[in-house]
Amino acid sequence: GKLWIGTKAGLSVLDPDTLTIERLPILSEVTSILEVNPGEIWVAADQLYSVVAGKVNQVEQIKSVVSQLAYAESYLWVSSSTFLYQRDLSGVWQQFALPAELAQMPIYDLAWVDGSLLLASEIGLYRLEQDGQIRLQALPDQSHVPVYQILQDSTGTIWLSAYRKLFYQAKQSSWQTVTAN
Repeated sequence: GKLWIGTKAGLSVLDPDTLTIERLPILSEVTSILEVNPGEIWVAADQLYSVVAGKVNQVEQIKSVVSQLAYAESYLWVSSSTFLYQRDLSGVWQQFALPAELAQMPIYDLAWVDGSLLLASEIGLYRLEQDGQIRLQALPDQSHVPVYQILQDSTGTIWLSAYRKLFYQAKQSSWQTVTAN
């Protein structure tokens, strides 16, 4: 395999066998890289790009800066400054409007947890609901602070990294909080 390197200056790929680095024609800050199938890479930058067999393609369906990518339940999820996009296996795109307060705010992570998509943002935790609306969710302590990372590990434990707090919930247990105090 190859090592994909996203920086503020663009995208490069390192071949570990030859130790050569190839610079690819994405010349803006890369904020997320995701491999959805062997040899199929998606890149969040000034726009959305796909890289297949070393060929870079700009995705025409999204015309704005994209920040985060996730792949779950056979869907590619893409966050931009105004919309959340979903792409199915056949290449059909659907979009969901971000709430006004979330639009233009940094989205730090997208994660599929317990059957729904969660968005970690500067202004809190959001969930894509069944009706297609994206709504603010209270954290386990009922606060609305910045959330930076969402993870469900191999044991099923859910982890939320938030401002000055780490929340976790093991399967069939209540939420626990770790603080710096």
